[in-house]
Amino acid sequence: MKPALVTLEDGGQQATFVAQRILELHEEGASLSDIAILYRAHFHAMEMQLELTRRNIPYTITSGLRFFEQAHIKDVSAHLRLSLNPRDEVAFHRMAKLLPGVGPRSATKMWQEVQAGKGLGQLKVPEKGAKGWSQMVQTLLQLRGKEPSEQVKIVVEGSYGDYVKAKYANAANRLDDLRQLEDYASGYTDMAEFLGQLALLGNTEAEVAQRSRDEGGEAVKLSTIHQAKGLEYGTVFIIMLCEGMFPSSRSMETPEGEEEERRLFYVAATRAKDELYLTHPRLRMGRGGDAWQSPSRFLNELSKELVNVWRVKGATGAGDWS
Repeated sequence: MKPALVTLEDGGQQATFVAQRILELHEEGASLSDIAILYRAHFHAMEMQLELTRRNIPYTITSGLRFFEQAHIKDVSAHLRLSLNPRDEVAFHRMAKLLPGVGPRSATKMWQEVQAGKGLGQLKVPEKGAKGWSQMVQTLLQLRGKEPSEQVKIVVEGSYGDYVKAKYANAANRLDDLRQLEDYASGYTDMAEFLGQLALLGNTEAEVAQRSRDEGGEAVKLSTIHQAKGLEYGTVFIIMLCEGMFPSSRSMETPEGEEEERRLFYVAATRAKDELYLTHPRLRMGRGGDAWQSPSRFLNELSKELVNVWRVKGATGAGDWS
């Protein structure tokens, strides 16, 4: 079977298409464990994880934690929760323990002061963490009255973004995850509803993972291409085949980097034994609105005779692929 080239309108439709095709393949007898979704970077799969979770399709991630299990996602959620409800003890403790010099004991003492009626800006904080706490309190004040996506943006562009850069070697990828969280939040106007949805999706992730284990481990595999080397699957979906994403913007700065990305594309394509789907969303939602996504140059290097172009309802044609 020739590889299928599928141009979708945006990342949401891409996730819907992949999930629907997986369900169809499963109904036709394919094992979920023989299906893989591959991507260049972990944050590319955020919308995919959300869609699989919503549809109760079991999946495992070989290249990292599930989206809502990640520390930086939980940290930003804690900021939003404490802003909405200053009496949220769990969110308070999580935020307090981000500070230098503040451990469980110090966080508990701070919380006792809150229970005694002190405002967040009046708490006695260990010296090392005092400046950071003051910045956090100022950030929380800025969140009031803002829509969910704007609140996420304020937290990330404030002291928490600096914290991520200082703490994590893969800070760029984590900040990309948070940008995806901001994009997802743009679909909500009510913070309580947004946080409720995050909690629901996080719980559903855990339930889907547990059901997969209980039922013998049959689950779709989500993986970066690097992690998939040497493995084969009956069906493979390579998602987010857009310029700047695959190949990545950074790799295109040098001929060697571009060639390495081309080699990775070959690795990804050859993981499929029977069916291969190459998907390209035309639009990607960002902070400035929808941004046009050009097809990956690797798609343009393919001969039309070697692929089947699939047309999906709701997508405006096959894009600029030639």
